[in-house]
Amino acid sequence: MPKGHHYGRTQTRAYTGEYHRIHANIFKSLLTTPLGSYSIDSEYLSANHRKLVLKENKNGVRYVTFTINDKPHKIGYV
Repeated sequence: MPKGHHYGRTQTRAYTGEYHRIHANIFKSLLTTPLGSYSIDSEYLSANHRKLVLKENKNGVRYVTFTINDKPHKIGYV
């Protein structure tokens, strides 16, 4: 049976190895910049994946939100 085909269904699961990595040092400058919308300059990312919004919760913890396929993905700082 070919990979990704199980009883007539095609594989829809996405594996992390299929995605390009965004290294943490790209986000380091966001620790001190004003809150708002930003874009990552990378030739490997689609226009949809380059856009992010920098926000801060009521405790002062910053996080970024990517909206991909109309679904928000939050990435927080520890």
